[in-house]
Amino acid sequence: YPKDLYQRALVDQRLHYENGGIFHGVVKNHIRPFALCTLSRDAAEAAVKAIKEVYNVIEAFLIQNRYIAGEHLTIADLSFLSTVTVMDLVAPVNAENWPKLTDWLVKLKKLPYYEQANAKGLKEIEEALQTALEKYKK
Repeated sequence: YPKDLYQRALVDQRLHYENGGIFHGVVKNHIRPFALCTLSRDAAEAAVKAIKEVYNVIEAFLIQNRYIAGEHLTIADLSFLSTVTVMDLVAPVNAENWPKLTDWLVKLKKLPYYEQANAKGLKEIEEALQTALEKYKK
């Protein structure tokens, strides 16, 4: 957590956006019903659109800085990583549309603790989403 007050405020702002905007707005309201296969085809497409809009915001953050909240890895990156990797299962990140986000994901997935901290749970979520992914991709 940064000692500099401006950097702390930026980390806090990003964390609030991730928790309030992304997690509650996209994960809870779109991905959860997606996973439960309770969405219509139009609603599933709206979920993908909402995810892509989040990717655009994150891309803008990463155009300004190497990481989500500045030039150094922070807790904001780790929080975003867990959410973005779940969204990536539904709407894959691609380098053509989001080059900075793609690079950021690659970089963070190389962290020595990524497998233990994120990959195992992500695999479980992917397995849980499998039925929905098959249903909505038809």
